[in-house]
Amino acid sequence: MKNPHAVQHVRAGTDTYAFEYAFKDQNEAPWIWSWSYNRKATDAAIDQFGVPPFIYEPYRPTERELERRRRVIHAGLFRQNGDYVEPDYNAMVGHYMDFAEPLHGLLEQTAGSRRSDKLETLLKFVQDIPYGILPDRLKDRVIAGVLPPPHMFVERWGDCDSKAVLFASVLAHDPSMRLVFLLVPNHILLAVEGIPRPYQHAVEVKGRTYILAEPVGPGRVDLGDTGAYRYDRFNDVIEVRPTRLRARDASPVVAAAPRASRDDGRSRTLAAQAAPTPISAAPSAPAAPAAGDGGGRGVFIERSNVEGNMLSMTLRAGPGTTLMGSLERSGHKIPGKVMIRNLDASRHELLALFDRSGDYRVTVFAKPKGPSMEFPFALDHRLSHTFDLSNTVRIGAVFPDLYTEFGERDGFLETPLVAPLQPGSTTRFRLWLTGAQEAGILAEDALTPLTRDGDFWKGEVNLPLEMGAQVVVVARAEGSDEYLGLLSYALGG
Repeated sequence: MKNPHAVQHVRAGTDTYAFEYAFKDQNEAPWIWSWSYNRKATDAAIDQFGVPPFIYEPYRPTERELERRRRVIHAGLFRQNGDYVEPDYNAMVGHYMDFAEPLHGLLEQTAGSRRSDKLETLLKFVQDIPYGILPDRLKDRVIAGVLPPPHMFVERWGDCDSKAVLFASVLAHDPSMRLVFLLVPNHILLAVEGIPRPYQHAVEVKGRTYILAEPVGPGRVDLGDTGAYRYDRFNDVIEVRPTRLRARDASPVVAAAPRASRDDGRSRTLAAQAAPTPISAAPSAPAAPAAGDGGGRGVFIERSNVEGNMLSMTLRAGPGTTLMGSLERSGHKIPGKVMIRNLDASRHELLALFDRSGDYRVTVFAKPKGPSMEFPFALDHRLSHTFDLSNTVRIGAVFPDLYTEFGERDGFLETPLVAPLQPGSTTRFRLWLTGAQEAGILAEDALTPLTRDGDFWKGEVNLPLEMGAQVVVVARAEGSDEYLGLLSYALGG
């Protein structure tokens, strides 16, 4: 979802990423902000964010295992919040402040020294970055639907969490700015300490007054304006206090001095150029959700049923559509609890696992088959589940980590359906794929081929003994020499 005047151009060189972002400030004056990053430092910072899927799988709470989990969660800029493992916004702000430094310089070049002008200009810059919904997982890591600032700039789009972290990371360079993150179900915004005007919405936190700031876009609302939404209460309020700053001896981030210039028509030139897409394609505009369970982007629920602790839904979508799903309980995402597998050209089966009673929300995202990594919203399904121990899939089980390629190949997994797998066991695999010349199981750098059985691939594999090891289902497409990952399992108890 993008404002028509906004242009994002990225040049990915051998040593640098060079950015030119065109936007309009609060006075509708057109600007272009130009800056660049050291590519090696940027790629390393992007790869650091996120945690491996095993963090969300059952584990034995020994002292050694708890310490290992703590280190992994900390290193990925996540945090343990009760039963949930989620992005640590303050750790992200602190770690990516170096990447926000050129933006802070550009803000001062553009807006001058007035505090209100700085806030309004930064809001418009962030709002003009295209909006899209992100997958929970990217490559082999759980990112919980969030991109850190440098990744968002390379991709040229982001969601509410990603934009909120960027906004806070830029203002963290100004010690006079005091901010809070405000969390509501399925959304995050910020608030900046100040004296609100009569038309501005504000919130009191620990005796201080904060004016609401909504950077998500594409709506270009002013400070204190939240558009059509009114927020009476918040699930959580987090004071912005950056932690985990990058080491002083870390690789330099900024490759050249940033420059702010009035747009004299260059944005039209940038828009006309075939801008490279270093990691994934820019998003298409998500369709607005319809009322009830009717889906956007032509996705509809044909059947829904709950047995024991598993929800099964048959979804109908247009041919050539790849689907992805997520599960939330009481506003918190629960990774690893949803699988979508293809039934035929237009029907898909969504499976969701419940581990306790509660109010759940299943969200489905859909995109046309192809290289884009962005999955626009398709539909919501809400239900209340009362936990019943009879006829349950084992408690604590998760589905394997599904890669986008699995959906692109119309994958249908028959067995093993859930993880973790038992270390040292002999496990039977059976799944259906389209366009595969070969398929196999990769474990400890050893590839065990699967054999074709009609439309299916099957085989028995002796699994490694090591707890936490990954077992990956791979396939080689017809006419290709490269094996691509389809889904992966962790080994556990």
